Amino acid sequence: MLEGCGEAPAIVRTDAFTYKAGVEGMERLLALADRPDAVFCANDVLALGARDAARKAGIDVPGELWLVGYDDIATAGWTAFDLTTVRQPIEEMVREAVRLLRLRMAGEEFPRQRLRLPAALVLRGSTERPRSRGLRSAAPTSIFRAVRRARPT
Repeated sequence: MLEGCGEAPAIVRTDAFTYKAGVEGMERLLALADRPDAVFCANDVLALGARDAARKAGIDVPGELWLVGYDDIATAGWTAFDLTTVRQPIEEMVREAVRLLRLRMAGEEFPRQRLRLPAALVLRGSTERPRSRGLRSAAPTSIFRAVRRARPT
């Protein structure tokens, strides 16, 4: 997506969805010559580690860096993190999984299907920034996807 806007995002991939992996991933991103303005983490635990690594490095979140997680775990709402995140419709996901499992157990045949359930963006303090410094919109898909916005000339 960003490549079409002339941007080449920095991507850090990890097999671990842990706090430590979030710290290490953010440390790698902050070591880049052209540091990102925004980071999307594949889950909130990664984002909490990333947030602490940014804090340790003296990076102002959200002033210098936007940070977004995924899952909306309780800790994401704590004042120390105030993490913008994506909330999944867990109850609806479970309900659909059980419904499909029951159909399968009853011997019913049905074609493979893809269910799309609505998610909600939960805006918190890790993405607040004055409008004059807004970011381009993007749809990141990796464990970490960092975005560099165009710098004013």
